[in-house]
Amino acid sequence: MNTTFIYAILASLCYGIAPLFEKKGLQTAAATDSVLLRAALITAILFVYSAVRPRAMERISALDKTTLFIIFGGAIFGVLLAQLFYFKSLSTGNISQVVPLMTSMQMIISVTLAAIFYHEPLTLNRLGGIGLIMAGIYFIR
Repeated sequence: MNTTFIYAILASLCYGIAPLFEKKGLQTAAATDSVLLRAALITAILFVYSAVRPRAMERISALDKTTLFIIFGGAIFGVLLAQLFYFKSLSTGNISQVVPLMTSMQMIISVTLAAIFYHEPLTLNRLGGIGLIMAGIYFIR
């Protein structure tokens, strides 16, 4: 089994467990407050990491402005906005509907944008997969 697949499975496992905590927390905390708390915790952990591993800060300080802009763009869409909308949806919806809808739509959007911007092939198998995902979205809603 290759490491790409293993990391993807581990990420999926973590993303599958996280909503159980998030839904419970959103019963008393607002979505925006939850995003703020999550960001604060991750920031604190990363500061400790950078103190223990000073080469990380050296690598970051060596990045050019274009790379920083691209990473910050990903942070705005993939962390801030996505989490805010996800928490708002999770606060009013069922985990069993919100998470599958979000992750399924994410796959469709990612495959489509990867084909447009990175020229990744849209094979018949991928198009069939997108069709099956869309059918799954229909049945889960």
